[in-house]
Amino acid sequence: MVLKDTFSPRVATLASRGLFDPGSLSLDDVRAICATALARVPDHRQSEIVKARPLVEQIDMALAVVRLAELPEDAA
Repeated sequence: MVLKDTFSPRVATLASRGLFDPGSLSLDDVRAICATALARVPDHRQSEIVKARPLVEQIDMALAVVRLAELPEDAA
């Protein structure tokens, strides 16, 4: 499974807010930031990272990317 790069201004806003006040981020916010970071890893390494995780975590990674892609840009 290769994660699609889903960078958006929303991720930048979440990351900035998280650096200032980590407690203000929800679990979904953290997952969105992590999924975006993982999407920036080269495809061959990304596959190794994802395949090394249990199947349920692989599904969570994919869902985090989908949720992030479906959110409007001004949702941050």
